[in-house]
Amino acid sequence: MSITDAVKDEQIMAFVGVPLMVGLFDGDREIDDENYERQPATFSEPKADAGSSVRFVENVEELQYQPMKNRHYDGFGLFDVAGTLRATFPLLEARDMLSGDNPVFRAGSLRIGMP
Repeated sequence: MSITDAVKDEQIMAFVGVPLMVGLFDGDREIDDENYERQPATFSEPKADAGSSVRFVENVEELQYQPMKNRHYDGFGLFDVAGTLRATFPLLEARDMLSGDNPVFRAGSLRIGMP
C-alpha cells in the first residue's frame, strides 16, 4: 500500500495556517514548572524529505522557553487556541535540563511527517 503525496499533504495540513501552541512532554504528561509556558508556533507548507517518500511540515520560527528547574522531556504536543491537545510527537532524543536551562528549538527542528 502506498499513500500519495497529495493525501499525505492533506493530513499534515491540519497543522498549517492555524494558531498552535507547543508544549513539552515527559512521557504522556505535559511538564510542570512555575516558569513554563507553551510557546506559539507556525508550521511551514508541506515539504519533501530528500531521498525518501516522507512529507513533512516544520516550525518556521525559533521557539524559546524560559529557564526552568531540573526537567526531563522527551516529546512535544500541539495545542489549539482553546488549549485542547491536538497531537503529541516524540523527540528524536530525550533531553534533561539542569536548573536554569531553557529549551530552545531552532526553526525547522520540530517536524511532523508522514512516510
